[in-house]
Amino acid sequence: MDVAARRELNNGFGDALARSFEFAMTPMIFGAIGFFIDRALNTSVMFTVSLIVFGLVGVLIRWYYDYEHKISIVENKRAERRNAQRIAAPVLGKPIDDRGGLPTGVTLESDVGQQ
Repeated sequence: MDVAARRELNNGFGDALARSFEFAMTPMIFGAIGFFIDRALNTSVMFTVSLIVFGLVGVLIRWYYDYEHKISIVENKRAERRNAQRIAAPVLGKPIDDRGGLPTGVTLESDVGQQ
């Protein structure tokens, strides 16, 4: 395994560990704050439960927007690559399919019958 692949794998494990810690600790901290508010105001578990739910929803919303941001970066890179292929296609003499895939007229099965 090369160094770049190993680095990416380790970063993935680190990100997963950070997300799991965030998912566990954020609602726990909010729940503890709610517990102390409940004790100070002499109420039932109203603040504890509501702040735990608030923490969970906040973590999930943060994850959603983080995911959307990462996906938009990937889509922008794909669009740039597709535009670069369209610009280079006339220079190379190969027409490019609208989807940015194989050049037109090329199929994957073209070499099967020639054996």
